[in-house]
Amino acid sequence: MVCKLCLQDRPLRRSHVIPEFAFTSSYDEKHRALAPDKDKESVPLIQKGWRERLLCEECEQHIGRLERRFAASWLMRDVDAGDLRRGTIEIRDIDYSTFKLLHLSILWRAGVASSRPFESVNLGTHEGVLRRAILTLQAPPANQYAICAFVLRNSDSGLPEHAIVMPPTPDILAGVDCFNTMFSGRSWYYFLSQDPFVRNPRFRLSDAGTLWMPIVDFTNVEKLRDFVRKWKRDDGNVASRSAGT
Repeated sequence: MVCKLCLQDRPLRRSHVIPEFAFTSSYDEKHRALAPDKDKESVPLIQKGWRERLLCEECEQHIGRLERRFAASWLMRDVDAGDLRRGTIEIRDIDYSTFKLLHLSILWRAGVASSRPFESVNLGTHEGVLRRAILTLQAPPANQYAICAFVLRNSDSGLPEHAIVMPPTPDILAGVDCFNTMFSGRSWYYFLSQDPFVRNPRFRLSDAGTLWMPIVDFTNVEKLRDFVRKWKRDDGNVASRSAGT
């Protein structure tokens, strides 16, 4: 079978489409995370991340190194309730290349995946551009494939809401087409058009490694609000109901 990254005919691994670290910070004590689905009225619970046979062993390790570098730096930078009382928060000293390529690899993996959670991700000609960037570790500049994020604050705890993992789905932000995904307490936006942040570029990841993130109350998303609160209160009963049992 042909590896989606190197395009060589090699045995394929069952690769994570979204890195496992995104789920690790989301799992509860029963190893469950919320996985919103735009086509379902309920919000499903999952107990392991989405995987497909996408990458050969060598390319799996190639992307794995990006994931480990990202996890070692970014996941240690969570914010506390005091920080989240502000309207925005600025993160500095980001390893731009690792950060950008990791996020673009998630978008690219979703684009080449074939399972139902990712069927709406159509990258067109961007698929090949992103593949080459990831393979060669050449991160595009900040005004190409721009990335921005919102911190998802849980109004009950005042802390980032880590319970949610959402696959990339088409969206519109500030009138510009993009893809939105959620993990690690953030709502991430990936843009295929060039530089949608002409008016206020500080809200995109900069080449200098800074990122301003507005803080939003995730419980404004009504579909998630009641479900999360009930899930955390009912000690597992929601899991069986959400699965239709």
